[in-house]
Amino acid sequence: MTAGTSTQTLLARHPFTNGMGGPAIERLASLARTVGYARNDVIFREGEPARCMFVLDAGRAAVLKGWQGSELLMRELGAGDCFGEMALMDLFPRSASVRALADSTAIELTPDDLLRLYDIPRRVLPEVKDCSTLFGATAASLLGAPLPITGIAGDQQAAT
Repeated sequence: MTAGTSTQTLLARHPFTNGMGGPAIERLASLARTVGYARNDVIFREGEPARCMFVLDAGRAAVLKGWQGSELLMRELGAGDCFGEMALMDLFPRSASVRALADSTAIELTPDDLLRLYDIPRRVLPEVKDCSTLFGATAASLLGAPLPITGIAGDQQAAT
């Protein structure tokens, strides 16, 4: 399927497009890609870097979580369901796997698609770093020896 009325309609039904006007949804549909998956294809694996989200256009898929060497079925997805959307928010690794249960197509959206939608250059965004990252060191003259500067404990993410 190409970006068009049905892609727009599918995108317009989702909470992540609430507040977007028709022209914005039309532009988002023009930026999206439709990808196909055969039955049993893995759409993404738990632990992989997150790079996009999906809206299932047709078919069925399973959300699977690894647990003690097995895969547990967390949810079955059908046409119209959205998954992997946290990739647009936090860019953390995937928290579960998704596998096609039938031949399926999905609309794929990336963080860069949203940047293009709102005409935001990527270079103006902060660089998000893990809070355990080594950011630098103090000058040796301050404390007698250089001390590492790292993130702080807690849920915060440090942005530079």
